Amino acid sequence: MGITAVALAFIARNVPWKAALAALLFALAAAFGPALQATGGTGGYHLFNILPQIMVLLIMVLLGIRQRLSS
Repeated sequence: MGITAVALAFIARNVPWKAALAALLFALAAAFGPALQATGGTGGYHLFNILPQIMVLLIMVLLGIRQRLSS
């Protein structure tokens, strides 16, 4: 979960409401896989378990592209 904390700090950039929103988004994504499995869903729950890591990668790539285009 360390990479998620780094991504959260990178996304927030010293803006508290952005940090809270990003933390909530990551928490919801992390809870989705186990919740799906607990309700009896067996199809593809492994993909939902890695959803937070996929989100981190996508957000970091998108922010990097945006930063590169603005400079």
